[in-house]
Amino acid sequence: MKGPNLSLNLMTGAVDFRHGHIQSTSGNFHIDIDNGTIEAFNGIGDGVGIHNGVFELTSKNLFDNNQKPYFKIDNYITSTTGAGSYHGASLQGRDALEIYVGDTEPSDLITASGYGILIDKTFGTRIIGGNTGVTLTAGTAYGDVVKSSPQIAIGAGQRGLTGGSEIHINASYTRITSATNRTTSSSPNLYVGSDGTLLRSTSASKYKTAIVDAHGMENYGEKLINISPKLWVDKAEKARFKEGRMMVMPCTMD
Repeated sequence: MKGPNLSLNLMTGAVDFRHGHIQSTSGNFHIDIDNGTIEAFNGIGDGVGIHNGVFELTSKNLFDNNQKPYFKIDNYITSTTGAGSYHGASLQGRDALEIYVGDTEPSDLITASGYGILIDKTFGTRIIGGNTGVTLTAGTAYGDVVKSSPQIAIGAGQRGLTGGSEIHINASYTRITSATNRTTSSSPNLYVGSDGTLLRSTSASKYKTAIVDAHGMENYGEKLINISPKLWVDKAEKARFKEGRMMVMPCTMD
């Protein structure tokens, strides 16, 4: 069977359409041969559309009658100006986009449950790693013998294992740039442990034992006044200054 717009080969089963449309009698399914588009919707407008390399999903219900697709897969433009090359895919959610694995939707309402990413215009962006945590790794590897990239692990345990209640930050240097603009005259009260743990240092009787009055120290005040101050240059600060990572010449007084 053969015509100007349709060819049907009864031997091979091949059907060739050169022009026109294929659609259901209800209008819920439609293929446009000329423009290369496919649309399939149910009676209330839930369905899928494929056109010009774009995949779109639409859903209508009592709470959402928006005509715009709730999800779209499109070509990704690498330049923010729109002039870049098309080398990737763009996943677009109209109001929110959720990606997760398993049977449980990710949630951080009280405790982290599920595993996934939630991007929502109302509730913000959340990365949820359940009981095993979330690890961010990027950058140039550092280290003398064993090299590793900078890393932030949320939900880590002791010795860097997953499934804990700690946050680990590992890098050649950790910088908090905003701290340079926020100062205080308070005494130092931060202790950095040998494993990098940050603890607030404070003086309290619960950390002491055998507390008695100190006798024979009445003249210590006069001795403190007669202390001879000394100046020195810290070796690590001097090295950072030479490398250009410190703008002020280091100097310390004791």
